[in-house]
Amino acid sequence: MRDIYVKKSVEGYMKKALERKEIEFKSDPDEYVRFEADVSEEEAAILMEDALCEEQRGDSVIPVYSYRVISNPQLLAEYRARNKGMNSYHVLNRDRELVKQLNLDD
Repeated sequence: MRDIYVKKSVEGYMKKALERKEIEFKSDPDEYVRFEADVSEEEAAILMEDALCEEQRGDSVIPVYSYRVISNPQLLAEYRARNKGMNSYHVLNRDRELVKQLNLDD
């Protein structure tokens, strides 16, 4: 089990990311929320990134994807399928410059 610490404001988004991937977890609310989940360090980082995408998405129907997702066609297809095949997406704010370097055909 790995402890993943997130800001209180990200708690709901982390829960959503864990539930979407069907990962069992326990949480311990405090100023920072500790999630205890049986994941690797790499998976914890991916979950944190997914939670940040969910936070930025807010109530929008348009998903937010990171550079990691957008730069990998197979992964992008998986994420699009999770979002009912929606082709539109926003870029995670912290990854905008990286995504610009991909020179994607819009």
